[in-house]
Amino acid sequence: MNVLFSYNVVVMRIASLPSCHSLLWKIVLFLFAAGSAVGFAPVDADGDGFFAVAPPTTIQGLQSKIGKLKRASKRARKISDRKKKKRKLKKLKKSLRKQAGNLAAALSTTANSDCDDANAAVFPGAPEIFDGLDNDCDGIVDEGFDLDGDGYASLADGGPDCDDTDPNINPDAVEIFDGIDNNCNGETDEGFDLDRDGYVSLAQGGLDCNDDDPNINPDAVEIQDGIDNNCNGEIDEGFM
Repeated sequence: MNVLFSYNVVVMRIASLPSCHSLLWKIVLFLFAAGSAVGFAPVDADGDGFFAVAPPTTIQGLQSKIGKLKRASKRARKISDRKKKKRKLKKLKKSLRKQAGNLAAALSTTANSDCDDANAAVFPGAPEIFDGLDNDCDGIVDEGFDLDGDGYASLADGGPDCDDTDPNINPDAVEIFDGIDNNCNGETDEGFDLDRDGYVSLAQGGLDCNDDDPNINPDAVEIQDGIDNNCNGEIDEGFM
């Protein structure tokens, strides 16, 4: 908003700030009561009632101006001509008060501020939703939705994580042979046990000597058919 930081806005904002900032706000209110014109205008571009944080360069620039004005005041006190000194100090005092008000207003935006002033749905106190954004500006993204911190919300919260207590189980996980659906695609150990008989092929480091036939595995019953049915390295043992 392109208006000066009004007294009423200051008062309303005090209620939303932590007590540790009370001194800062007393300074701001004093400056307004003294009639100083604060030239720094906090911005609420998305109209959600919360101001964007003043850029560090703005704060540094104001601090630099105040430092220069203080040094100029120190030099002015050495002016021998009393009238000239009085006029100079009065002018510097007015400028110093204005820049102090600007700095106080700029610093006030760092408390309870809008972390995304381009999005009206993002502000302190906004309800957090699972969208990859810090909706409530608390510095945490999607808290309460991704319990294991793997970047995916649980199925119960509308996400794709089939086990939100294990960060190694999510849609981006690599499937391994462990009897678990590691990548949450609805299948268990896919790519390891092709015939679904509970055993991985010899090529994958398992015990299944024929992973294309579910009837051939270490638990199968050997029959007389010219095949090593139970994968023990012998054919038709007990029949010959």
